[in-house]
Amino acid sequence: MSKKGISQIKGPSEIKIGETAWYEVTRIHRLEDQPKVVTAKWELFKKENGKWRTLRPKAGAPPKVGAKVPITITNPALVNQELLIEAYIYEAEKTTPPGLKVKIMPAVKKKITRVELFMADETPITKDTILKYNQTIKVKVYTQAMQGEMLTLLLYEDDATGGGHHAKNEPNKVDEKTKTLDENGFLWHEFKLQPNFSAIANAMMDGSKDKLHEYYVVVKTAEHKSVSKNVEVENPDYIVEQTVSGGKPPEEEKVIEIEEVVIKGKRKTEIGVDPIPPSGNKTVVVENTEIEDLLDAYFAKEEYTKETDESAGNYTYAFKSVNNNIDKDKISAIIKKNVDSSIKADKKYTKLEAIKNSLVKTSYAKGETISFATYKLGAEYKRINNAPLEEEVYVVASTMNLDGKEVSLNIYEKDEVLKGKFEIIPVLEAKENGSELTTLKATVEKGIAKVKVKLRPKSDEDLKKWKEKLQGVKDGSHTYTFGGNNDISTEAKKKSVAQVIIGKVKQQLASSNKFAKAEDIVTAFNKIPTKTSYGKDEQITFDVYKTITEQWWLKAKVTGKEEHNKEFLKEDGKYFTIGGGKCGCKIDEDFFFTNYNIEFPNKDRNNNVIPMSENTKSSLRKMFESTSEYYANEKRCCNLKHIAYMLATAKLETANTFNPINEYGGNSYFERMYDPVLGKDSNRRQMAKDNENTTQGDGVKYHGRGFVQLTWKKNYRRMKEKFGVDLINHPEKALEHELAMKIMIYGMEEGSFTNKKLTDYINESKTDYLNARRIINGTDRASDIKNYAEKIEKCLKIEECNCNGESRSNSDVNSNVNIHFVGQSAHEEAVSQNSRRILQEVGEATNNLDIYITSTARTPYDQARIMYDNCRSDLQEQRRTYLGPGQRVIDVYVANQNKPRNTVISLMEAKINELGPSTVSRHCADHNVLNVFDISIRRLSNSNNFLTNLQSRAEVSQVLIENGVYHVEIPQ
Repeated sequence: MSKKGISQIKGPSEIKIGETAWYEVTRIHRLEDQPKVVTAKWELFKKENGKWRTLRPKAGAPPKVGAKVPITITNPALVNQELLIEAYIYEAEKTTPPGLKVKIMPAVKKKITRVELFMADETPITKDTILKYNQTIKVKVYTQAMQGEMLTLLLYEDDATGGGHHAKNEPNKVDEKTKTLDENGFLWHEFKLQPNFSAIANAMMDGSKDKLHEYYVVVKTAEHKSVSKNVEVENPDYIVEQTVSGGKPPEEEKVIEIEEVVIKGKRKTEIGVDPIPPSGNKTVVVENTEIEDLLDAYFAKEEYTKETDESAGNYTYAFKSVNNNIDKDKISAIIKKNVDSSIKADKKYTKLEAIKNSLVKTSYAKGETISFATYKLGAEYKRINNAPLEEEVYVVASTMNLDGKEVSLNIYEKDEVLKGKFEIIPVLEAKENGSELTTLKATVEKGIAKVKVKLRPKSDEDLKKWKEKLQGVKDGSHTYTFGGNNDISTEAKKKSVAQVIIGKVKQQLASSNKFAKAEDIVTAFNKIPTKTSYGKDEQITFDVYKTITEQWWLKAKVTGKEEHNKEFLKEDGKYFTIGGGKCGCKIDEDFFFTNYNIEFPNKDRNNNVIPMSENTKSSLRKMFESTSEYYANEKRCCNLKHIAYMLATAKLETANTFNPINEYGGNSYFERMYDPVLGKDSNRRQMAKDNENTTQGDGVKYHGRGFVQLTWKKNYRRMKEKFGVDLINHPEKALEHELAMKIMIYGMEEGSFTNKKLTDYINESKTDYLNARRIINGTDRASDIKNYAEKIEKCLKIEECNCNGESRSNSDVNSNVNIHFVGQSAHEEAVSQNSRRILQEVGEATNNLDIYITSTARTPYDQARIMYDNCRSDLQEQRRTYLGPGQRVIDVYVANQNKPRNTVISLMEAKINELGPSTVSRHCADHNVLNVFDISIRRLSNSNNFLTNLQSRAEVSQVLIENGVYHVEIPQ
């Protein structure tokens, strides 16, 4: 039998998720089939158990028909799979040709691909669907390349013509929620059509004439936005009109007017009830509801941010002032913000509608209370890319249609560091007396399987071995050739020479990602116990180590209709890294709250101290969290005194609430102070124009908001440009907590408010809390903020900051003693936190509050340059200062002092390298082993007391007096 129908189609062999590709019929078997090509049907197939099975399109999508059709794949479960696309006239052959195999590729460009609406039972809402108030709209959001990101969903009543979102509808916003996309880039949310929404809809126009109200959903981020189709809702206040006439007048009686009577009555509309979903989980939003798959596996942190409907008891709220003729919408929003912040730590939240329903009066007295329901916050598991050893984390697997099945997970290394080839990395159950696990097992619930573990083995001895291995893996040896004579007659001298060698080979080894340890060089010296020195051209061989990055990946297995066995994170750039940690600014909350009550005591009439309120604590916690996030995003550590001054500013500007607030004063005040037309005098009007307030009304629109009362259109514009949030059209967003915190930190550090910045007044050489007020507002209330900052500084302790693997405790700024580094030979990184702590303690004990370090660890060139300058200044003093090796360097100076400066320094540097830098000066030792630095004597307030106290410290190995400085050595 001869073939008939379509013989070939053409189109791309790859389709990216969310993108549309076109396919068309190019050949047919018989000429008589030509007219039928326009009716060709198109289908997609996925191979399962060796057979091609039809993939159903998303719910409500019409079948693909035609000679040329667009095809869009939105189901992320199909990524990296091969599908078959076929067009047919009679029946599908499920083969190639006529079909075409295509590979589904991951999306690259971020976008919200579509927003779909469903009823409570997940029946798609169509143009023929009519809902009632009190029913639910379920929203399904599809995205590409946006997994884990935050979206804002807004529900609007539509009074504008045409599709999409119109600015005219802004007053009609009835609900808003911010949620996080899941690991697949999907998001579900439910909007309840509250009965009181109808009042809003009817208030905006003569709604009684509208039989139906229309609603739609806007989904957006700062960069992306998508709008759903409209859904119609019955108007319960619709007025039915019926015209009744007295009949048609006789033709001969045309002068008689027949009266028409319009009878009006309110149509009875019942409150809607959501349809009951059928038993079992119904999924209508993916293209193939029968696909089961293992989608992802990753490491995660648990965060309680998911809003549930599970009751968590009632909350009693007391009004803090008199509230007359309240606007329920506004007062409810204020109460919700305050209450949510105070109960978040208890994993609770409240709903706006619950608060509104509790407001049964129009006015409330100070101290009067209302009670409303609270609900539980559920856990969400946020992907992390790294964590230090011993951290508690979750190992998570994301699945599709595999609920109730057990997932097994194993951890493997990229390189063989902790274990041997193909060995599984063991971890510890995160519970009391937890077992060591090699295979993690968990049952899938709602698409997620999770196991909480500690990133360590059970045995402390094994943990110690892990840590030692992560410090470096032995990787061969290195032979060093001495350039001169080196005395190793004592253990101290062996260590000193070892440090010199470390410095010389460091750069050479780093080029091959290796390093040496001083203790191994000393071990090499001790192999010949009788040897007390090494001469020129003698050699020594010692072990070297490979610098490593410990990286893990996951293997996951689950069995449903078939076995799913996959590997995850096994790709450069995706491995989970052990160590690192994140930059930031982690503030010790308990330390702060305890000391804040001492520095800012609040007392009752009986002089009893009233502890800080839970609301204030909650506000401060949010500030601390936002601060940490800001510096983490900036990938740098914070300055404690900067934080102290910012918190002091916020304390003043927000009237001690530590919450972003509107500036005090009504519209008339804002007009007098900031308006270019209505300003109180010519100076204020000109100031408004200079700050880009150019139109009448800008004074009110751009009044002060936030922690630092962001004012003027100019500053709103600058922050819009920095953070990508439209503060020009929506200045009220400056009251959003996270943005308000970013604005304060960025503006004060970068000088975007007045061109003055924090480092102009608070830096290594000074702490000028008084004049720092110029960063914000001249000298207004400068003295008050100065006093606040001084007290808050005492309340702050920065627990940890880790940037680029370097841990910094910031303990140096918890002291009243300021350590200054002056001159080109003074390097901050060469003086450890431990050495700074010692200096600060000595300084406080001897009333030396400013310590000036003029020189620290030196390169051979630095040492030669300094010795050259000192020799020119006072040659005899240098002769008294240096021992034998140093004298030989000075001899080079004397023999060549008439030559050009750079020539002499080069000759002196060569001699230093020949002799061994640390034999000439301890300044050339490795500062990771020995901190060596000079302190200016003349700049100390009580130099003799300082010297006596410093010499008494057991941690200090040596203090010398030379060249007007105290030469200090502190082993590390």
